[in-house]
Amino acid sequence: MRLLALPILLIALFTSCQKESTYSTSPVSGKLEQLSENGSSKSGASTDSIGYSAIISYSYNAALQKLTITHKNACFSCAPDSIRCHVTNSGNSIMVEEREYNGNSSCLCLYDLKVEVDGVTPDVYLLHVIEPHLGEQAPIRLNLDLAHTSSGTLYFPRPDFPWGLVK
Repeated sequence: MRLLALPILLIALFTSCQKESTYSTSPVSGKLEQLSENGSSKSGASTDSIGYSAIISYSYNAALQKLTITHKNACFSCAPDSIRCHVTNSGNSIMVEEREYNGNSSCLCLYDLKVEVDGVTPDVYLLHVIEPHLGEQAPIRLNLDLAHTSSGTLYFPRPDFPWGLVK
């Protein structure tokens, strides 16, 4: 009887202690809403530290379940046929993959993008922004606690070309 009671007790203990997952199971969708060329790449980079950074700003509307992400100083070819963003999620990770089509990588320019992501519930997420010309620089990854903070801005140092243009 003791041998039977021990496994039953262990099963009851482990199943009662499991934390219920809060991961979002609904797929999100997103699209590039706005694209503008940043003039600093043509006229010479700003000498302040902001000019040498990729800047991510976000705002969240819980009622609409919409996350708006602005990426300032995103690097793309100067004259691509098109620039698009592909948005996916897996668990509580949101991936924004920035893509260019038929670009000339020998000429790089900085752009400002605005991406809207729909279907985002108030929760904690890991946002990944995948850039086409990142090189050896640190990727953009940030934690968003949309249950408690609806907006924010973060700076990611980019000392290499074309962000840190040498005068």
